[in-house]
Amino acid sequence: MEPLLNYKASVLFTFFIPLLIVSSVHAGNFEKGFVERSSSSYSLKKFIFENIDNLSKEIALGQGETLNILAELMEIPLEERGAFFQNLRAHYDTIFPSKDVTPAEVFNNIIAVTLAK
Repeated sequence: MEPLLNYKASVLFTFFIPLLIVSSVHAGNFEKGFVERSSSSYSLKKFIFENIDNLSKEIALGQGETLNILAELMEIPLEERGAFFQNLRAHYDTIFPSKDVTPAEVFNNIIAVTLAK
C-alpha cells in the first residue's frame, strides 16, 4: 500500500468531510471561511494560526517540532510522517503561495495537498 494512502484517509475523514470550506476567505480573518463542525479541526486551525511562521520554515525544511505537532493534530501515523513531511515540502509553494497567505488558506492548502497525493 502506498504510504500516503493511510494518512490521506485519516485527513479525509477527520478534517475534510466534517468541514464546509467556503471558497472566499478574506485576508486577516482566520475564522471567516469555515463552518465549525469538529473540535479537532478547530484545534488544527488554531494551531496553524498560532504557528504559521514556524510551519513555513519547517515545511520548507521537511522536518521540525512544529511540523511533528501538526502531524499529531492531523492524526498522521508515526510510520507515515516522513512521507507526509516530504509531500508538504514538495508542495511548499502551493501551501504558501505568497508572503501574505492567511492561516485559513494554509489550512485549506495543506488539506488539498494531502488529499491530492
